[in-house]
Amino acid sequence: MLLVVFHQHRALIFRLQTAAQHSLENHILQKEIPSVAGSERWRGCRPRRPRHGKPPRGRSRLLGPSVGNGGGGLSRFYDWRSAFLLKHIFQKERSHVEEGKPDSEGRVKPFGEDYFGSAGEELLREMNAENIEEYLKYLTSQGHMAGTKQDLEQAEHLRKLWLEQGLDQVFLQPYHVQLSHPDLAKPNKVYLMNEKGEAKFTSAIFEEPLDGVAYDDSIPPAFLAFAPAGTVVTDELVFVNYGRYEDFVAVEGMGIKVAGRVVIAKFGSIFRGDKVLNAERFNASGIILYTDPSDYHPESESGGLAYPHSLWLPGSGIQRGSIVVHDGDPTTPNYPALEGVYRLPEDKTDSPKIPAHTLSYNDARKLLVNMGGPEVREEWKGRLNITYRMGPELARKGWTLKLEVNNKKHIVPTYNVIGLIRGSEEPDRYVILGNHRDAWTFGSCDPSSATAVQMELTRSLGQLVKQGWRPRRSIVFGSWGAGEFGFFGPWEWVEEYLKVFEMRAVAHLNVDLAIIYTYNIQISATPLLHKIIKEATKKAPAPDKSLGYETLWDHWTSRHRAASPELLDWKLGSISEHAPFYQGIGVPTSYMVWEINFSEVDWSDYPLYHTTFEDFDAMKNILDPEFRYHLSMGHLWGLMAIGLADARVTYLRVLLLF
Repeated sequence: MLLVVFHQHRALIFRLQTAAQHSLENHILQKEIPSVAGSERWRGCRPRRPRHGKPPRGRSRLLGPSVGNGGGGLSRFYDWRSAFLLKHIFQKERSHVEEGKPDSEGRVKPFGEDYFGSAGEELLREMNAENIEEYLKYLTSQGHMAGTKQDLEQAEHLRKLWLEQGLDQVFLQPYHVQLSHPDLAKPNKVYLMNEKGEAKFTSAIFEEPLDGVAYDDSIPPAFLAFAPAGTVVTDELVFVNYGRYEDFVAVEGMGIKVAGRVVIAKFGSIFRGDKVLNAERFNASGIILYTDPSDYHPESESGGLAYPHSLWLPGSGIQRGSIVVHDGDPTTPNYPALEGVYRLPEDKTDSPKIPAHTLSYNDARKLLVNMGGPEVREEWKGRLNITYRMGPELARKGWTLKLEVNNKKHIVPTYNVIGLIRGSEEPDRYVILGNHRDAWTFGSCDPSSATAVQMELTRSLGQLVKQGWRPRRSIVFGSWGAGEFGFFGPWEWVEEYLKVFEMRAVAHLNVDLAIIYTYNIQISATPLLHKIIKEATKKAPAPDKSLGYETLWDHWTSRHRAASPELLDWKLGSISEHAPFYQGIGVPTSYMVWEINFSEVDWSDYPLYHTTFEDFDAMKNILDPEFRYHLSMGHLWGLMAIGLADARVTYLRVLLLF
């Protein structure tokens, strides 16, 4: 049986598609029949033929004329090898009934109502919140945007760490994808110019650092990835609320044409890329996005303090992000972005076609107060202390707005880090635990809170392996590259190994980011995974027992009505790196994150999202100071992996909770 599951030489993985057809028979016959009729060994179900082309002496043929019907084709499996094989299987099945007894190491495998066996208990004892804190401190020590030297440094660090932690195999898997980065020599800006062409306002390219120390080169200046380079100079600017399709329709219904004009929209409500796409649909010449305090600092008008005194976004905060709506590398749709493959010409990709840029709400105020036209609808008003107007004309005659974007697109490598704990009985069946690694800035929430949990989970499971434990099926850890740009790492991986994972992936357990807030955990999953999720939450201890909960299940079910409309739902959408597994090839999938109390606060993005203020101190001082909720996510993630990878029969079934 093929034991090398992954290797840098990619051809090996395709052998699994054929070798796995006989993996059980191969394993049994090679293990239990080391010698038959001398020193000859059986290779799977098909006997190796001697040089003269005749079956080995003393052995009946497994393949050949069928017995008793005089014709060709496959023989009936009534010879002694087949009898042995069937006997072995039935004995194994009978032993399954007797499971629950300790093995030679004193461990008990999952059986019956014990969904996690001894390994589950050992995992809960092994995982440590202090380790997660140290991992997060390392991850947030610098920015690590995909395609940069810092991203590669973290990928190499993770590879070495996972090998030290005891994983069987770890390697970097590069893909050569098209990324979009700002031009550091010519950063993107928005200007307001007077009638003489003098710049009276120029937008900031970085946030104001809290400690007064300038950001290093790991932090990119303000930009929206895949916004094409271009410059628009105009004396017209149109306010389009959140940039939803219905907002554009409403603007046109007011008699204000969008075509040929720059529009300005608030972040929130929908994906930023859809705002740009809607602007293109209505033939706008460019779009500016900004973070309005109504969504990112609603207490600003009443004097509420921003970060670092709270989680609300400071006025200089600039949200970065990708605006491409296509998942995966734009130049290699539906096939992997390997070096040397054919790529679509730029004009054939579905990347955005109009310049787009992002502003802080301090800078957006300078534009909005200089807009003319009628006042906006009451429900469209934000919380800047200004009069919001529709445009299109500017308030001052002769003044113009200049939108300048200088982003560069290039083909660069991005790296998936793939780690493996090889299964003992079904190594070609995979339980995949995924998290993207790259961040726009420091990424203490997105994604590094989950990356830190994944690092502690690999350490803990590696310890179990060192102590003699091994799951029945293989556990694969995926640290995806370029996830922020459009889930590039996992999409290219799935496209390359499509047939393998389509047939052999048991489940994909995705944690994009572990912590947004700590009110309650939100879980979306394929119905087949609902049972194992329920049992894992009952097994895992509550993150904070001082709240009166003993288990994670108690915490989750006691608060779920306030935190989300349903306890367990299947509405995964395509918002994260599970998309290629779930929407792409139909692998059972889960998505988990600690969230806010939606009955008190309803935000589209958490306030510090994709800004430089999303740093280690935000997590340590405000969100999860003792890293209890990180640890709780690790407990749930790890228990689900053990339950799916180590039980003889996978717990894939539909559970109706209510």
